[in-house]
Amino acid sequence: MEFDQRVRNIVMLGLGFMGVFTAFQTTGLIQKTVLDSVEKDTGMHVDGYTLLAIVYIVFALSNWLTPSIVATIGPRLAMFLGGLTYVMYIIVFLHPTEVLLYVSAFVIGIGAAMIWTGQGNYLTINSDSTTIGRNSGIFWALLQCLELSFFSGIYSASLGFTLKFGEQAKELVAISGILIGVGEVLGGILFGLLGSKTASKGRSPIILIGFLVHVTAFVLININLPNDAPFKNTNASGVIEPIAWLALLCSFLLGLGDSCYNTQVMAMLGDMYKDNSAPAFAMFKFIQSTACGVCLLYSSRIGLYAQLAILDAFLIMGSICFALVEFWEKQSKRQIE
Repeated sequence: MEFDQRVRNIVMLGLGFMGVFTAFQTTGLIQKTVLDSVEKDTGMHVDGYTLLAIVYIVFALSNWLTPSIVATIGPRLAMFLGGLTYVMYIIVFLHPTEVLLYVSAFVIGIGAAMIWTGQGNYLTINSDSTTIGRNSGIFWALLQCLELSFFSGIYSASLGFTLKFGEQAKELVAISGILIGVGEVLGGILFGLLGSKTASKGRSPIILIGFLVHVTAFVLININLPNDAPFKNTNASGVIEPIAWLALLCSFLLGLGDSCYNTQVMAMLGDMYKDNSAPAFAMFKFIQSTACGVCLLYSSRIGLYAQLAILDAFLIMGSICFALVEFWEKQSKRQIE
């Protein structure tokens, strides 16, 4: 009975996040192009990338406080209060003003830290060492249903700015988001089903799959899109003339590769820090959101190819670090046994 209740809790958690982040990430997906249009109509200048950068920088800093908040009020209330800030942020886009946009970006940064730290703690409470991989997969698959990953803001906007795609350029923004979500869901389901095997035999092979999928996507993007695609409408080409189906294939690959990393990192954190999960997930989100904030800040200043090179470098370092941590953890368990 306890097992069934825990599974229901994980499913409800995933469905709740699906609802919140379908709305939020759809907003993030289109906000660069929307705010550019608003500037042309009203003269109000708010850069979409800078706005998201504020969200993630505040998110990062707030992670130092949220473990104490979650310990005081509990993960469920923390997630509820954090979810309310997402509602506020989305509502502002109905009638955007410069002041409200920046204030809501600051507030949602705090709320994001609360909702994600609460999520990590709640996921761990409802899992054990044999089910954490499966439960992470279930959660991630449900979360990523018409939901998008952190990088969709830049990549999907780049598709919309590439005029060589013709009249379908703006349509590709939405289709790209859907296919990123498809890749995320497929990965979450697949790695959720393999959860018990990866827990016993190691998670590094799945990280290797994610690495190869990401590298493939980055190479194809580099070939297919022009260097100035993240900034504004452009008639330039990449190494080849931009091909719509190739761009959408990259969207799927980005989602699939992202799910490889996220499901395994969440499972590892829940397994290694079961008795003290809130600080562990808060630290993970601090590092992740700091990187996202920095990425969004430089995304409007350096070309697409340089951005891809930076992503490649950190992809290599991150994959190596994951493998080392898993190796050291196994060695530690063997010594205890």
